[in-house]
Amino acid sequence: MSSGFEQMVVQPVIDHFGSLTHSFVEVKHAWSMAPVEDLADETPLLLLLPGQITPGANSADNAVIQRVTEQLICLTVCKHTELDALRTQVVQGLLGMQISQYHDAFEYAGGNTEGLHGQYIWWRDVFTTRVEYRKT
Repeated sequence: MSSGFEQMVVQPVIDHFGSLTHSFVEVKHAWSMAPVEDLADETPLLLLLPGQITPGANSADNAVIQRVTEQLICLTVCKHTELDALRTQVVQGLLGMQISQYHDAFEYAGGNTEGLHGQYIWWRDVFTTRVEYRKT
């Protein structure tokens, strides 16, 4: 399920931000949460990764039809002084974005600090979308 999620959710967001803003040095998959080695050269950076997937109850008697909530985690790595402007771009870029005809538009679900290193911050924003899983 994870690779399909990354193809259907993460990659379209990467493509979207590639055409939307040039404020980030790079927008990419966060294949690992390893620290960025050279903060001066690699930031600001936007890392995207799948988050929690939460199924709803089955809504049918003779089939399986479930509304599933899928999270997208956006990890912004930047200087403290850049965070507000970059977060505004991330929120405005994703809020209401619909990645397919089957997914609901992205909604903001919250954010928090993931880490601090000198003048740099790792900030985590979470967005959710919903899709219907069916098996008849």
